[in-house]
Amino acid sequence: MSKVAIQGNASGTGTLTIAAPNTNTDRTLTLPDEAGTVLTSGGAIDVSASAPADSVAIDSSGNVGIGTSSPSAKLDVAGPASVTSFTGTTQLGVTVRGSSSTNDYSGIDIIGGNLTTPVARIAALTTSGGSTLSFGTSNSYASGITNTAMTLDASGNFMVGKTSAGDQQSSGGGLSFNVASGDSGYLSVVQTSSTTGNSCIYLNRNRNTGYMQYFMYNNTGIGNIANTGTSVAYNTSYDYRLKNTIAPMTGALAKVALLKPCTYKWNADGSDGEGFIAHELAEVVPQCVTGEKDAVDAEGNPQYQGIDTSFLIATLTAAIQEQQALITAQQAAIETLEARVAALEGN
Repeated sequence: MSKVAIQGNASGTGTLTIAAPNTNTDRTLTLPDEAGTVLTSGGAIDVSASAPADSVAIDSSGNVGIGTSSPSAKLDVAGPASVTSFTGTTQLGVTVRGSSSTNDYSGIDIIGGNLTTPVARIAALTTSGGSTLSFGTSNSYASGITNTAMTLDASGNFMVGKTSAGDQQSSGGGLSFNVASGDSGYLSVVQTSSTTGNSCIYLNRNRNTGYMQYFMYNNTGIGNIANTGTSVAYNTSYDYRLKNTIAPMTGALAKVALLKPCTYKWNADGSDGEGFIAHELAEVVPQCVTGEKDAVDAEGNPQYQGIDTSFLIATLTAAIQEQQALITAQQAAIETLEARVAALEGN
């Protein structure tokens, strides 16, 4: 038969009190059948004598509550009474603390089933300049975390499939939302597959036809890419309500005469091309060209000019109309001359 021993401590003055329950129901205190102490200051379980009554609670369902006596989940942690600002130094309900060294990770691992290695991870890398939050996944249970699936860096750049924001021409495949100073932020999607059929972006509208992408400037629509069910339309805003001082185009034939269409080879792969040289076209129809000749950025990288030849359509149409008017007038003059010649020959 087991015995119960209550032993005092000669160096202490505290009193151990075992009190009966204040109910008519019997209560039983069962200690584990193991050697060692159950509660001790600085031991495995340490609850301060001055802690509130609901500091740690385990209910009849096995739910554990910290800071609450009515846990609603396997682990229910009650945070501060009120936190009105997301930023700042106030800690919320759960804090995951790593080592005190910089360049160390602190986070949460997810282990599935009977595995002993993590299959997913959410972790923060603490550096001398801030922190980076990463999400990891595994393609091999035995190897643990094998992929950094997503990363959010200290500047607010969000990357999927890559760990460095880099620039929009990075050779590392993946998606990134880059936040930069001023208005220079951008979305970058880089495809590294050598398979021709693999696209950088897939847009699928499966309910009805309409916009696939919409472009705005200062909250006003300026264009869109739309599908018609069988084809794609690239639309620039041409609505009359967006325009004023509308007048017929004149002098188009003279403009066309100044154009310098040419053939060329591309530096990238030596393939043949035909069209225009941007800065030459800008001298005749500046609306067709974006950018400046020989422009570079702050680091000296080329900022190449671009051409939208759709802006030539109005000029070419007007030129055809002017040319047709000349042809019609010349045809009328020829017919008049032929009639006069016929009349003279008849005499």
